Formats: sequence, C-alpha cells, structure tokens
Amino acid sequence: MKSAAVAAALLLVAAASGADPRATTVSPADLARIDGAVAQHGDDPDLAWTAAIAHLRAGDPAGLQLLSNFETRWPGLHPEAPLELGKALAAAGRNAEALEAFDRALTADPHSGPVELHRGLVLRSLGRNQEADEALARAAALAPELAPETLLLRGLDAILNGDQQAAGPLLHKAIDLDPAGETARRARLLLPEPNSYLGRWIGLVARTGYEYDSNVTLDSGLPIVGAGGSHADSGPVFGAGIVLRPLQREKLDLSVGYRFDGTMHLDLSKYDLQNHLAYISLLDRATTRTALRFDGIYERSRLGGDDYGEAYIARANLFHTFGETIGVTHLYGDFGHLSYYQDPTLSSLDRDGNEYGAGIEHTFSLPFWRPALLTVGTRGSRFDSEATRDVLGFMGAYDYTRYEGNVLLRAPLVWRIQGTAGASLAYEHYDHANVIDFLTDNGTGDLNADARRDWVTDVALSLVRPISRRMDVELGWRFTHRNSNVDLYGYDRHVVGLYFNVHTD
Repeated sequence: MKSAAVAAALLLVAAASGADPRATTVSPADLARIDGAVAQHGDDPDLAWTAAIAHLRAGDPAGLQLLSNFETRWPGLHPEAPLELGKALAAAGRNAEALEAFDRALTADPHSGPVELHRGLVLRSLGRNQEADEALARAAALAPELAPETLLLRGLDAILNGDQQAAGPLLHKAIDLDPAGETARRARLLLPEPNSYLGRWIGLVARTGYEYDSNVTLDSGLPIVGAGGSHADSGPVFGAGIVLRPLQREKLDLSVGYRFDGTMHLDLSKYDLQNHLAYISLLDRATTRTALRFDGIYERSRLGGDDYGEAYIARANLFHTFGETIGVTHLYGDFGHLSYYQDPTLSSLDRDGNEYGAGIEHTFSLPFWRPALLTVGTRGSRFDSEATRDVLGFMGAYDYTRYEGNVLLRAPLVWRIQGTAGASLAYEHYDHANVIDFLTDNGTGDLNADARRDWVTDVALSLVRPISRRMDVELGWRFTHRNSNVDLYGYDRHVVGLYFNVHTD
C-alpha cells in the first residue's frame, strides 16, 4: 500500500503539471492533491517528505513546519533532510536554528560541499566572517562545481571587510573557473577598472632563507652516493620564478613557467648548487568530474660553478572526483631522460639513462577533521642506464626497479598556520652485481660482489604562516634514511631551514 500511495501521488502531480514534486514551482492544485494523499496515508514517510518539499518549493511557510515534523518523526530516513531544513530556516531568517541543522547535516555527511556552502552563508549572516570563509573554502574543495560561487562570495566578504587586495585574486579565480557564466559577470562588476593582469595572467614567486644540511656532499655527483656523510654545512638558499598563463578558457588552460633555485654554503662552497627549471602544462577539463593534464619539464643543474646534469621529463595526468564523500583520484605516468656531465670512473658507473614510471594517488578530507586533506599513493618506476660492461666485468650499477608508497597530510593549525607532513617508504632492487661492493669488500672480506638492495625512508614536515597577503614564513625539515646492503651507499641526511616566500597569487 505504501509504494502504491507514493506512486499515485506522484502520478497525480505529474499529470497535472508535468513536473517533479520537488520542482522550483508547485501549483496550488498539485499541493491539494499531495495533501489529500498524505491525509489518506498519514504513516507514509515518503508522502510526508514529498509534501514538505512541495510546500517549500511553492513558497508556502507551512512547508517549514512539515519538514521539521518529518525530521522529528523519521530522523535519518532522508539524509538530506537536515540540509533542506537548514535552507528553509535560513530563508525564514532563523539563522541560529539553520546553523544547528547544517551542523547535523555535516555529522551525517562530513564531506558535503552543498552543506558547507549553505553553512558558510548562514555564518556570514551571523557575522562570523572567518568561519564563513573557511566553510566556503571547504565547499569548493569538496565540490569543485561550487568553486566559482564560493570564490565570489569570499571575494564579496573581503570587499565588505575593506580588504580589496584580498578580494582581487578570489574574484579573478572565480572568473577563470566560469568565464562565460553569471558568476563571472558578477565578479567582473566587483573588480576595479582596469582589471589587474598580475596574479591572473602572470604569477611571480620568490623564496629566500637559511638552512642546515647534514650531508652536503650528496649533491656532489660522486659515484658513491653517500660518500662524505660527515660533511655538514649551512648557508643561505634563494629562488625565484615566473608563471605565464597565455590561455585560459572554460575547459582549457595553458601555463608556462621558469624557476631558479640556489644554495650557498659557508664552508663547502664547491658544493654550491644552482638549478634551472622550465615547464609547460596543458590542462583539459574533459568533464565536470574529470580533468587531463600534460606536463613537460626541462631541468639543468650546476654544482660549484660547473655543469652537473640535466633532465627531460614528460608526464600525463588524469584527475577524477568521485563526489564529495569519496574524494579525488590522480593517475599519472611519466618518462624522463637524465644525463650527467661528469664522466664516470668506470663505465659500469654511468648514471645517464631513462626513467619511466606510473602511480596513483587519492586525496580525501578526514571525517573527524574536515579541513584536513589526506593523500595516499603508490608508485612504481624503472631506470635503465646507458652503462656498459667495465674492465672488471661488471655491468651497470644503476639499473633498478623501485616500488614506493607515500602519505601526505595537509591541515590548518592554530594561529593561521598551515601544516604539512609527509612520509614515503621505497624499495630499490638493482639488477647487477655492484662494482663498488667488489672494490670495498663491503667490510666483510668477501670479494664476491652483491647486487644492491636499498630501503629508502623520507620524512618531511612544514609549517607555513602568512605574515601578509603576499608573504609567508615557513619552517621546514626533511630527513632521508637510506639503508643499503652495500654500506657505502647508505646514509642519513637532515635538512632544516627557515624560509620566506613571496607570491603574487
């Protein structure tokens, strides 16, 4: 009888108006038919739900009471009930009650972008601007389709708070995401004329700081990677970059950029490193849930004033969002060619070669800590060197297969500090007996060389706090532990630093 009653009511509405009972407008005749069905089947929760939503869509204040009665009588039956109730309460100006309803909705679904959006709107009405901004930012992260509107709202809040400088980038991003839409039209009206191209078409970054490195000689290019493990030093680091965005369309973006980074050491100046990196990136938003991106990278390094090495890398990426609750998956594959200018001591120690690999990452917000984002991933790669058999009969020392797992947590902390913590564990399986193991006996007195096997652990922590709209201060620490069965390849390395970052976006 219940399903028959629901079907009958829906058929009555459809026959009368050709519309769903939750359409934007419902005629009085439709409401009368639905109310009649409810009167005959008062214990049917589906009919009660349909009646409450229909009255709300018709603009009837009685819908609010019907919806409140429904949630009280059948709590949890319709997960979207708290959201609908909150929207109705907000429309009636009962913002404090609406906020309680949205909080209940988040308890039921902590990853709901629409709930965060409406919650942010209510917080704005209550004058809780900082909380509203955070809720709107979470809404955009959880539901990318809401990003243009949330950026517009955040930009409007910044203007109302007298911070035109903070509003500009938010409004420009809203335009970039929906250039032909109503959101972009409203955002353009809020921007001063002429529009600023800085931050929209051109991005500038700069970085300076001071760091301590417990193993500077790892940048030396020596065939024994961990040689000189006691060579610690400190000194300034610096870098700058530019990003150009010549193509920005609704579904297609093109970026090109260049970045320079350098290190200087107080004592070990022959290990000063300068790195040049250029890249091109093309993003295609194939659907509302799927995006494709191609990256091309060229990197060239100098060590102690001399050419050190260069790399060419091509990477294809696929991003897909599975909705507000499940999160976003990133699939990628890459190919790169690496070459070093220093001639190897033996032909088996030639490190020039090709690397190719593939990986998958998944990012989602934590249900017990909504602003935090957790990324977990795995990657497999292969490196084939150009090494040849040396005079001692050994083949390439750097042909290997690598398997890696990683995890990264990003979360806002106290005092506007953004924290990032990451860790990875990798296993490297080398193909051939190692000439270094043969020449050093590996401390065992056994002249039979082993094939190398390494376990590599990396840990990184970062704390970033804005000190102005365009400047951040960062405290960072990185640690690498390489455990190798060929002792001279094993090492520990700590790098800790204090940095200042400047950016236009």
